[in-house]
Amino acid sequence: MNLLENLMFRVIKLANMRHTVLCVLIGIICMTFSLSLYAQDIEKQEYIIEAHVVESVLNKRICEKLRIDESQVELKKIFENHVYKLTIRQTEKSNQININDIAAVKGIHACNLNVKTELRRTPNDSEFTAQESLRRIQVEQAWDFSTGGVTAGDKQIVIAIMDDGIDFEHEDLAPNIWNNAGEIPNNDIDDDNNGYVDDFIGLNVNRGNDALEIRAHGTGVSGILGAKGDNGIGIAGVAWDAQLLLITGINTAGDIIEANNYILNMRRRFNESNGAEGAFIVASNYSGGIPNQFAEDQPILCQTYEALGAEGVLSLSAGPNRAQNIDEIGDIPADCSSDHLIIVTNTDVDSDELNSSAAMGPRLVDIGAPGQGSISTRPDNVYDNFGGTSASTPHVSGTIALVYGAACSDFESLADTSPSEAALEVKNLILTNTDQKRSLTDVTVSGGRLNALAAITGLRDFCGVEVDDITITFENPVDKSKSIEITLQTPFLGEHELLIHDTQGRLVYVEPVPPTLFGQSKIFLENFNLHTGLYFMTILNDQEKQTNKFFVLD
Repeated sequence: MNLLENLMFRVIKLANMRHTVLCVLIGIICMTFSLSLYAQDIEKQEYIIEAHVVESVLNKRICEKLRIDESQVELKKIFENHVYKLTIRQTEKSNQININDIAAVKGIHACNLNVKTELRRTPNDSEFTAQESLRRIQVEQAWDFSTGGVTAGDKQIVIAIMDDGIDFEHEDLAPNIWNNAGEIPNNDIDDDNNGYVDDFIGLNVNRGNDALEIRAHGTGVSGILGAKGDNGIGIAGVAWDAQLLLITGINTAGDIIEANNYILNMRRRFNESNGAEGAFIVASNYSGGIPNQFAEDQPILCQTYEALGAEGVLSLSAGPNRAQNIDEIGDIPADCSSDHLIIVTNTDVDSDELNSSAAMGPRLVDIGAPGQGSISTRPDNVYDNFGGTSASTPHVSGTIALVYGAACSDFESLADTSPSEAALEVKNLILTNTDQKRSLTDVTVSGGRLNALAAITGLRDFCGVEVDDITITFENPVDKSKSIEITLQTPFLGEHELLIHDTQGRLVYVEPVPPTLFGQSKIFLENFNLHTGLYFMTILNDQEKQTNKFFVLD
């Protein structure tokens, strides 16, 4: 071997050695990285348990049963005084813990994994007409009777929104953000003794205060439900005068349970204090869920909806954005048995039929509502398209606020004495007054798409005056120096018109009359300036009219 060949051999040998070393190093790095990822996955295990045992005793029993140190166990109360999130930190022994071992601990009545949730996201649809979704559900006409602000008894209507995060400073959302009257912001004190410090505008379940995350998804949901209306900017939400109680950080089943507990306590305080404390929360909106699970997989979570319903709260959840029959494959909370749940699927704004990528279920999915093709608020004062079942659900939640706002005092009395019954009445109004759609027949409970005006009109059966024809009554003859008080009774919705003619048939007075929901309203004519004589007063709409003679005297 000559000098050149020897040199080449050494170079090749060195290169091969380096290649081998490099491969070994890469293998070690990959293995370390994989182990790191694995360690991250098993760093802690989370469970949800129901136990009617003093927390310190429960903690001790768990450690003894599982043969682990107390430093490895964390218990967090997340619902009432009997539901906890149990976190077990990783050790060589704890990795082998079986859920059945935990369930066998004395005093634990139920135990399930704290599984991840999913938001019902969907890609944006670039083809939309601004707020055509509201016209589909006739919300503009519904606003003649309610904008979801207050009830007949002046209760401020509140809707809770549970999501990943919300831009609470958005120009179209900030005016409607609920404030906790019992809490002083940013003083590091739990002023209202509800277990949370500085929960002034809502709750971040991960931080225990109102330091809310800002995310696009929750901002879009909030805008459809309750963006401020009639303010000259942006868009109008379905219930554009309702207050929005914001809860963020919802990532697991345990987070939903804790959020439900917060809502429950706020509404219960309101009920028990006759409105002096808490909030008049009539619905909660969660545009997410847990796929491929049944009630038996999440029995503790399912129980919370019954508790909310007993206090008068309807819980709304979005079905998956997948063309699946969730009756067959399962979905939570849809499979929970509570009558106070409403599960919503997605109809296209343009076609007004079920979206091709929307969930169905003749037993579990209650109603369709406009989703794909909607427009809503986005972070940083932006407005853009927002679709899927996440957009559908707040259309229904907002309509609940409209119904409470339009309801008569008799209905409000029912909400005071039997809030659970009143909530079910509202659910029934929404599900039985839909626009029936071919694509929703036999794949949803109602077979129809949301109609806000029809739901409100359904209140007539509960609150309405039985009226067959248009009638007007007033004092006759009329003293022209005084105002005239006219009582109108009409079976027709929609705007009416009041006309006054003289004996020559000349129109001497005209005034539009706002629509009346319950068949009866008062009209006051001020500065009535007619000469002495005989006149004809007519009330009419596009279907019927009623004319009365009257005399004007000095």
